[in-house]
Formats: sequence, C-alpha cells, structure tokens
Amino acid sequence: LIFINNGNNNMAGPVGPPSSSAALTEPLLVGGSDEGSDDNGSAPIPSHPQQLRNIKFILAYTVLMFAGRSMWSQTVLSAYVYLLRDNNAEAVGLLTAIMGISQLLLSFPTGYLADKFRRDTLLKSASVFGFVAISTTVVAVRRRSYSLLALALALWGALWGIVYTTISALFADSVPDGKRS
Repeated sequence: LIFINNGNNNMAGPVGPPSSSAALTEPLLVGGSDEGSDDNGSAPIPSHPQQLRNIKFILAYTVLMFAGRSMWSQTVLSAYVYLLRDNNAEAVGLLTAIMGISQLLLSFPTGYLADKFRRDTLLKSASVFGFVAISTTVVAVRRRSYSLLALALALWGALWGIVYTTISALFADSVPDGKRS
C-alpha cells in the first residue's frame, strides 16, 4: 500500500529541502491544508485528492486484513492447532493468548512512537515483522511445530500491534475533526 504524508501527522525528524529524488525519499502519506467544508458549514472535509485516496487505502487495507485474519486466525488456525496438539483446547487458548499479549505489549510503545517519529517508518518496520511472521508460519505449518507456531503468532501479534496503532493515527490525520464518526 502507498500512503501519502499528511502535513499534520506530527511526524518528527528533519525534513530537508526537496531534491531531485524527493519523490522517492519523501513519506508517501501527504495531504494538505486545503480542506473544504460540507454544505452546512460544519467541520471541513478533506478536499485534497491525496487525503481522500489515503482514506480509501486505509479502509481497503483494514477490510482485507480483517477478512484474512478472521479466516485464518479465528477458524483455520484454531482447528489446526486443536488437531496438531491431539484435541487439546488449551493449546489453542495458549497460542491465542501469546498473539494477544504480544499485540498488547507493542501497541502502547507504538502509540508513543507514532506520535514521536514518522509513521511511514513504523509501517515499514511492521512490514519486516509481517515478512518474518509469514515465513515463520509457513515453516511451522510445514514442520508441524507447535513451538514455531507460537513464535509465529507472537510475531503476528507484534505486527498487529504496530500496524493497527499506526494506521489508526494515520486515519485520524486524514479525516478532519468532527468527521471521524
């Protein structure tokens, strides 16, 4: 996904003068302050095409990720672990807890980091967690290894903790106050 840098997303860090490669080095989540208002004069709505594009990307990403997560984590994974551990329901609960706890533990520091540093950088770091989580999951399933699956789900939890927190902040930056509900 490509996000455009919204100017009011509190991204810290030096922003140098534009260069010939600025399009490649600038964050991809942008917007502007040129916001219009709706017909009744209430809070402004995003009129910058990139802001509207960001909102569409974030919503599409959320739908696809939740659909994929619900198919894998909440149906297939539970049955797989149950059968892998000889009909042991506690094994399913333990893996679910591992994923949830790692998500929780990373959500809080990521919220702080999302306010302090560039959000696109956090999303790039999350992609590393995603790649490693996918790879670990594939290896764990191929080897039928419960302990590797536990590690994979801890990585998935880390991914969700970083991505959901950062995407929520980006979404809030792309939608003006009063139009977020």
